[in-house]
Amino acid sequence: MLRRWGNDARSNEFWLDDNGPWLVLWRPSIRRDESEWGALSHTCGGFSIYKLNGYALELKPTRGGELMAALADEEFCRTCKADRLDYGVKAEHRQAYLDWLAKHGLAAGEMTQLKQAVYPLRPDHETLDMFGLADIDVPADAQLLVLGENCD
Repeated sequence: MLRRWGNDARSNEFWLDDNGPWLVLWRPSIRRDESEWGALSHTCGGFSIYKLNGYALELKPTRGGELMAALADEEFCRTCKADRLDYGVKAEHRQAYLDWLAKHGLAAGEMTQLKQAVYPLRPDHETLDMFGLADIDVPADAQLLVLGENCD
């Protein structure tokens, strides 16, 4: 949900309702005239408790909800020694994530973003189409993220 505060979009606030997981475009900064975007601070990282801070534009997928739910449930970790990302992301998790995405016709986005409650996807036409969002214009500096609940 977006709350607008004045004429500068950088003052807008974006927060997630209780119906996750959520699909968002995320950027570290925006221009003041990008009024559909809002500041986001999302708890992530398992027990390390990090914050993903930046600006988000919530997308409303018309399909692919089961894929988003499987990502947020960290289904890709089921074969790993540590079967969740509660205590951080290991090489085994990164490889399992890449393999799981490929199996489902998806590709990873910026892998440095991968942590519990933040799952990066490649923001291309094919990925957006899988979620019924092929007509979305993605800014060059935006990342496509599935956001879930942190374990804490």
